[in-house]
Amino acid sequence: QRVTIVAGGPEVVNAAKEMATEGREALTDAGVVVVPVQLRGVSPVPGEKVEAIRSAAGITGEVAVPEGDDAWMSPCLGKAVNPDEWTRWLKDEVEQAEAQGLDPAEGIVLNVERSGFIKKRSVGVPNWKEHAAISKKINSVKYGMPSFG
Repeated sequence: QRVTIVAGGPEVVNAAKEMATEGREALTDAGVVVVPVQLRGVSPVPGEKVEAIRSAAGITGEVAVPEGDDAWMSPCLGKAVNPDEWTRWLKDEVEQAEAQGLDPAEGIVLNVERSGFIKKRSVGVPNWKEHAAISKKINSVKYGMPSFG
């Protein structure tokens, strides 16, 4: 399993849940677990930016995201328990994003390797189709090996 942390305001957290719900089969097949983390003290994201984030993430139309305990029954959606620890752990990432002129409310994405190292940082919410395809390739036994004919 590879973990993808999507941290941001409530709108980004909801978009991450929608992304994982819409791409559930492909993300599960690729061995991806999306963990949405709501950051505290961030400003709301305007509606037009929310739609742009949803569109970039490959979310089409309305997605029925399960609520309550059922929301965490998907094999590709993880729950960030103990929010204070997640906030503390993500503090440096948030500060770095702000120093680069980015708005953490609009989403910070951390792709975590199996070793625990952060492989890639990006903003927004990842496109589930692209994310699943790339992750499936990376999880392949032959990834990084030369191909001889």
